[in-house]
Amino acid sequence: MKGFGRLAALLLVVGLILPPTQAEETSNQSSTFNPGDKVKVMMWRQKDITGEYQIGADGNLRMPLVGSVPASGLSVDALTDTLVAYYSAYIKNPQIILIPMFRVTILGAVKMPGSYWVSGSEKVTDLIAMAGGLGGKAVMEKTKITRGDKVIVVNAVEFLRAGKTLGDIGVQSGDIVVVPRSRWPNWTEWAVILSTVALGWSLYNSIKD
Repeated sequence: MKGFGRLAALLLVVGLILPPTQAEETSNQSSTFNPGDKVKVMMWRQKDITGEYQIGADGNLRMPLVGSVPASGLSVDALTDTLVAYYSAYIKNPQIILIPMFRVTILGAVKMPGSYWVSGSEKVTDLIAMAGGLGGKAVMEKTKITRGDKVIVVNAVEFLRAGKTLGDIGVQSGDIVVVPRSRWPNWTEWAVILSTVALGWSLYNSIKD
């Protein structure tokens, strides 16, 4: 158990463990795994095994070394115990941490809008990076988080500066994050507009004269 304690402490330092509130929310949202769900598996000193895995249509995980592992219908703790049992035949005292993942959709002023798998430990900047970065005219101060029929407006700039994670700000499975675009021209567009106006005025004066 000492090895597991060191693993948990290390993961907490690097920010890979879900904040308590987010972990509770994720657990409440899905008490057992279903086909199509995705999990992050982390094993102490086993880089080839640590990674993200999706449960197949048959309800099984395809894991390195041990192959097919039944996952559908199991809780986080039960699946963790199952993985430990499978890997114990090959690895002495395997230390495993399992983190459920969930989908978040990001739309608006981003280059690659769509749905992405997250664990809640990612920073706001990570979600934006997944979506290809910000597009033009992004107004992050008025970012909207839509959850069902509820819309929450947040200042994402403050979250970026503070290094907040998605779990810190309460992002949940199925949420839609919308980064609005400004309706006003940016500086580059103003330069084009002004140069066009100046050219038009110059042509008008030349014709008039």
